Amino acid sequence: MSFTTAHPYDLIGADALSQRLFGADFEVLFEGETEFTSGADAQSKLDARRRALDANIGARDSLNPDTFTVAMSKVVTPHGTAIGGGATFARWFAGQTNPTDLANLEFQLPACVELLYPSTNTQDIYGNVTGLGSLRSANVAQKAPVWNIADHTTNFIPQAAYAGVGIFLDQSNCGPGVIRAAAAFNYKAIEGGSILSVSVGWGAFSVSIGGGTLELQKSTPPIYFNI
Repeated sequence: MSFTTAHPYDLIGADALSQRLFGADFEVLFEGETEFTSGADAQSKLDARRRALDANIGARDSLNPDTFTVAMSKVVTPHGTAIGGGATFARWFAGQTNPTDLANLEFQLPACVELLYPSTNTQDIYGNVTGLGSLRSANVAQKAPVWNIADHTTNFIPQAAYAGVGIFLDQSNCGPGVIRAAAAFNYKAIEGGSILSVSVGWGAFSVSIGGGTLELQKSTPPIYFNI
């Protein structure tokens, strides 16, 4: 996942590396779509979404629906499947503030599949790595890890303009045969107030917030696939 950590917007490069290492596509599921795409097609869609975000200028401190977009990635390797989720914010948005945002990957998987090597990556609008993500809870039993994204703004520059998370699905204990899986990515942006509780589970990610706040949650559709 080191290439995508350094270059989250280079989907053609990620796909070429995945093909070279694993003979598999670097597949991406975008918000509002129901099928993975890869390579040049995925790159074209991502570039168009980023241009649309930056063109739809709204209040710099308001969480309107055009503030950010989400996507999920998948790479099948000989040892398991790498799943990632990311939120991309508009360059004009300057409302990132306390409390932390929350990112969640949720799965439907057999008990034999383990979730390993949680990772996270945040960058400002210039691609500088800002290191604002941390694992909040692995939620092993629910297979639904949650990460904190300690977003904030410095000199009107959002420090988590990109926020990505990842996990590895280890199926080495499952024996031979195809495994049917399902996954989805959720991102909860929060301005003001405080996080009281977080609930997880397949299709059940929710956050209770106290105090005056602005909030916006976006998700990819649930996607079903074989690993």
